[in-house]
Amino acid sequence: MTAAPTVLLTLWALFAGAVTPALAQAPDAGSISGTVIDIDSHSALAGALVTIQPEPAGLFPAATQSPSGLPATARTQMTDSTGAYRFTGLLEGRYRLDAARPGYRAYSVVVELRGPAESTVGVGLSMRPIQLEPLRLMARREDPFPRGHQQRFEPIPAPAWAHLRLTSPLSTDAVELTRADVTEAVTAGEPDLFRAIQRLPGIATLSDYTAELWTRGASWGQTRVYFDGVPLFDPLHGMGAVTGISPEAVGALWVYPGVHPVALPEGAAGAVELKTRRGAGEGRLNGAADVSLVSAEVALDQRASDDRAAWMLAARRSSLDWLTHVAARVMSDSDLRVPYDFRDAVGRLDLRLGASHTLEASGLAGVDYWRGRDLDAVPRGNARWVNLVGRVALVSRLRAAEIRHAVGISRRTGNVFASGAAAPADGPGPLWPDAALPTATKIAYVSLSGEWRALSPRAGWAAGYDVVREEAAYEGPSAEGLPLFVAEMWRTDTLSLRRRPLWVFGGWLERTWSPGERLTLQPALRVEVAEHVRGSGPVRAAPHLTARYQVRPEVALSVGLGRTWQYAQPLAPTGIRKASLSSDDIWLIAGSDVPALHADIVTLGAEVWLAHAWRLTANGFVRRSGGVVFPDPTPGPVTAPRAAFVSADAAALGAEAAIHRVASTWSVSAAYSLSRSMMNASGLRFPAGADRRHVFDASGMIRPIPALGLGGAFTAASGLPYTSVEQQVIGGAPVSRLGPPNAMRGPRYASLDLLLDWTASLGGREIGGYVQLRNALGRKNRTVYVDSQPGCVLGWCGPRAILGNRYETGLPRLPVIGFRVRF
Repeated sequence: MTAAPTVLLTLWALFAGAVTPALAQAPDAGSISGTVIDIDSHSALAGALVTIQPEPAGLFPAATQSPSGLPATARTQMTDSTGAYRFTGLLEGRYRLDAARPGYRAYSVVVELRGPAESTVGVGLSMRPIQLEPLRLMARREDPFPRGHQQRFEPIPAPAWAHLRLTSPLSTDAVELTRADVTEAVTAGEPDLFRAIQRLPGIATLSDYTAELWTRGASWGQTRVYFDGVPLFDPLHGMGAVTGISPEAVGALWVYPGVHPVALPEGAAGAVELKTRRGAGEGRLNGAADVSLVSAEVALDQRASDDRAAWMLAARRSSLDWLTHVAARVMSDSDLRVPYDFRDAVGRLDLRLGASHTLEASGLAGVDYWRGRDLDAVPRGNARWVNLVGRVALVSRLRAAEIRHAVGISRRTGNVFASGAAAPADGPGPLWPDAALPTATKIAYVSLSGEWRALSPRAGWAAGYDVVREEAAYEGPSAEGLPLFVAEMWRTDTLSLRRRPLWVFGGWLERTWSPGERLTLQPALRVEVAEHVRGSGPVRAAPHLTARYQVRPEVALSVGLGRTWQYAQPLAPTGIRKASLSSDDIWLIAGSDVPALHADIVTLGAEVWLAHAWRLTANGFVRRSGGVVFPDPTPGPVTAPRAAFVSADAAALGAEAAIHRVASTWSVSAAYSLSRSMMNASGLRFPAGADRRHVFDASGMIRPIPALGLGGAFTAASGLPYTSVEQQVIGGAPVSRLGPPNAMRGPRYASLDLLLDWTASLGGREIGGYVQLRNALGRKNRTVYVDSQPGCVLGWCGPRAILGNRYETGLPRLPVIGFRVRF
């Protein structure tokens, strides 16, 4: 742990103590405690809501401080698993105690506290039978993101929300996305998970054409995506344009842009946790089908054998290739065909083995194809990319703890099968070479892990272990560590990167602890042992600490600090890498010649729930990273000898603010991020390639009737830094030369997307459709640098004269339509 996090934590603690004197109890304060039980069975009632407030005196009580020294508002608490509650810091006076639980009659009692003593008040609640008229219902499967869906339409009161946070991440920057969040993000063509995440504060991306996540000024390779606890190294389709997993397969989605759970080992800048959903229903088959211009998918699930088994399967295939194929046949124009398609399938099986054991198995298979060999397509050649992820876990519940043992695998491969020769220097341009070059990439991951976790949400322990084996390989065109969008880099010489696998043995311990009524701490320590890697020894520690202080039921402060080690990282280019069949990621695994990426982060935040379901958050962060694998950024001719990569340091800091209203009739959210991300490499200091200084996102949805939704989403962002490619004439031949690293910055970005969503019930089935209008403002959004054109500037035609820079144009104004059916 560095000195900076310790100093910041100390300053935060002093500040919290200065502004919240209620933490220090008066020497003559008393307390009221007790147990809530079922009056008939005498069993403890967990989850009962107990409220205490000063008993008003007279018909018009004065709006002043209560006898306890606290504002004259109610204090609430949920009973624990034993039905117990306890209120401390109470001065002498009369209090009214209310206890309530769904299905029971509420009960109130007046308690008089005399002096600094502890009063014990037991409360018995009787069941409240409710006479219901006979009603026949047709059950329908549960929606993905079920808990968030309920929060969207049934806003939880602030006291109950504070209780739920005890079982959630304590940091205020951690976000759980709901199904409604994904819909309202108005993502490209169909609901897309990662594009919805891009609307969150602190998250940015490159352009309209990619679903990559840049977390707080860090490149995509530093945000780790977990599929049921197993990392997905490239969870994208469409050469990066579409998320590689359907929302229909997801049961929970958490985004950690700062300190993430210690059980998720990697993710130097942040982590995304995807959990598949279980099969639902009461025995009947449930299903859903969606069709859009992007893809067509079907999802089926079921619970069977008296709820002892459940299964889910969601499959998807892109539709743009066969739509353009039909159009090409109708119009007799083969140039209309798109030689690209993708498909993926996600499945999950849950089997209950006895009363306390469950077997869980889940997996993902995804494949992308490019078939340009037989068409007049650029580049010519065929390519295939494959993602395979699987996990099997045995879950046991023994008394008050849950024990989990799991085996996971993840494998990403990419193969390009060449056709023809490399593009000449005056070919079609650096973005798409005329012919693909043979390329083979692979990264593989295997893990054995275990976890023990106490089920008590308020004061519990958790511990775990994992054994991980990682390996990577690359054989393809040699880029010599330079940006892959330079035309001269498409060479026929081959670069081969292979090394023996890396084994990492890790263990961790975590405790959730509430030393006071309002303060919750979660210290954790992770220790990893591996062979000696460049820049660090065989043993590496990763301490974590998150804390949450509930100023009031609707106001909370948080602090988080921690270190993360990451052993697999892609070789990112100096500027913006262009998509191409031959430029698949070169993954490097830490070893004696490759450093392990480590990052230290400190976050401070606040969360406020206002009236009418408004949620306001504000967060600040500081992150320092070392061991970042980076191409040599030294300016000069691209033909000059260069190292394959250098070890770089990075620093980022920023502040974020967001407001969100959740309700059934209308909702709105807005987020603004201000950040700066810098790098140091080869003695040079320059902005990181993912350094978007300003990002503003806003979205909203209104439902004039339950079946109809009208929404929109707006994004504005500052330009991206890039390394210019200049042209020199040496010996009568043009030679490309790299300028100062990321010294230039592209134009600003802005886009408005609109959505009309309709849903109705027909014969027990839910049918619906949506229409999107992408880039309603019609902006060109030429924000991504391609190259510089030589020419004459003000009559000067020297060898380094630049006529202008070329930028990639964003999406045009584009209508999109889609349909869905659920049964």
